[in-house]
Amino acid sequence: MELCGDDIYANYYNKQIVKHEEPVCEERPHCFELKNNTDEVTQRSSPRPDISGSDKTGMKPFVVAAVCLGMLCFILLAGIICVFAYFQQQVDTDPTDTRYHNLIKERVQLQINYTTLIKERDQLQINYTTLIKERDQLQIHYNTLIKERDQLQIHYNTLIKARDQLQILYNTLMKERDQLQIHYNTLMKARDQLQILYNTLIKERDQLQICSNNLIKEIDQLQARNLTSLLCLNNWKIFGCKFYYISTDHKNWIDSRQDCQGRGADLVIINSREEQTFIKSFKNKAWIGLNNREVKKSWKWVDGSPLTTSYWDSGKPNNYGGAEDCVEMAVGGNWNDASCKETRQWICERPFN
Repeated sequence: MELCGDDIYANYYNKQIVKHEEPVCEERPHCFELKNNTDEVTQRSSPRPDISGSDKTGMKPFVVAAVCLGMLCFILLAGIICVFAYFQQQVDTDPTDTRYHNLIKERVQLQINYTTLIKERDQLQINYTTLIKERDQLQIHYNTLIKERDQLQIHYNTLIKARDQLQILYNTLMKERDQLQIHYNTLMKARDQLQILYNTLIKERDQLQICSNNLIKEIDQLQARNLTSLLCLNNWKIFGCKFYYISTDHKNWIDSRQDCQGRGADLVIINSREEQTFIKSFKNKAWIGLNNREVKKSWKWVDGSPLTTSYWDSGKPNNYGGAEDCVEMAVGGNWNDASCKETRQWICERPFN
């Protein structure tokens, strides 16, 4: 006849009362081991740490797992007690029954299962603690990201305002550009019209310039003819594009220059060998426009230009007597320094125009 777990536990309890505190566990070593395991279950089934606030929300699956594990441990403990009671009854009735050995095996298996569950529970507890730490780290990162998001939102709002202001400025500039484009187009049209008028005026000016040049040439030709006739009548000679005059009187260098200036000319300036050869053909001692009256040994022409090419006579200039500051054309055609106070003929020069 088989008994359920509740009947076995009731019979076992009644027998303990009848025996009046019979030392059951002391005679059965396996009972003592089961008692110790039961105490361990009781100790390990102590209340878990309180989970509050966001932990309950974030770790709800682990709390459910822990509760289920506790219920499994409780069910396992109840099963062990039932099996033990049943085993005790069988020992009291029939100690040699083979079911005793089966119960021993089942107890051992249950003990193994219990130990495995304890390890799994400990591992879950470790995992739970690890997840709590990870959750805290994630919470810290989350808070940091929230702050960064808020900062970015502030920057974003600032940029939006700046963008709106720039958009307003852009629209204003676009309007001004359109206005300037209209003015530009108007000015371009006016410029084109002015360009046409300018080209017309340029053509008219060129035509007038041609006419003016023709008239000037005709006037110059007439003046040249008249001037040539006049100068030829007054002993002027033409060489190149210049007129030259050789005096018949004798004066000092200063008076000679004044006479040339009175004729609209100046003492001759010799700039080339051809001109030197032409002047040489006069074969008279005559003043030319070279002197160093301002700075000794610094020969200059009457127009202020320095002497670059010279045709001095041998041993000249020698500044004889210390007062030879003016230059004359010698009889041989070369130059000689002489006192400006001496009287000589002079040679004047004036341009063609």
